[in-house]
Amino acid sequence: MRRFMKDLLVMGAIGAGTIWMAQQAARRSRWFEFSDKSVMITGGSRGLGLVIARELISAGARVAICARTEEDIRVAVEGLRTHGGQVFGMVCDVRNRDAVQSIVDKTVARHGGVDVLFDVAGVMKVGPLDEMTVEDFRDAMEINCWGSLHTILAVLPVMRERGWGRIVNVASIGGKQAVPPHAAL
Repeated sequence: MRRFMKDLLVMGAIGAGTIWMAQQAARRSRWFEFSDKSVMITGGSRGLGLVIARELISAGARVAICARTEEDIRVAVEGLRTHGGQVFGMVCDVRNRDAVQSIVDKTVARHGGVDVLFDVAGVMKVGPLDEMTVEDFRDAMEINCWGSLHTILAVLPVMRERGWGRIVNVASIGGKQAVPPHAAL
């Protein structure tokens, strides 16, 4: 139990540090400004993706978010619009390449392109290893690995055509630091 609590504290500290880094990235800097940039965020309806969306809207970016359910998108977009920015949301399961291409196409149509991609969508399967199924591992790989690849491959032609773009992939520390109940991370 003591090890689990230590792991939980470490993960909490990492999460807080990640949020702080996202806030810093969204603030104005002498190297990059998000003002008037078109930004697409996968997994943008909650957690870190939603925090990034709020910060980017505050920095003046035009934001497109996606998530797997209509309800998650509706709630997130309503909340983000209270911050006064340009935002739209769309249901998109990053496991589906056609769905990913669709949100990229809609972002280009609405915002004139995709300047920055924050690839945040991910799942965390929690439980003892002997209770996890092959499907749990497959689902985690489909979203955390292949979903990222689908999104990157969809925005690359848009960014290349414009001659500019940035891609930020967010992943769990679970890939480097094993935590017992997170075997399928």
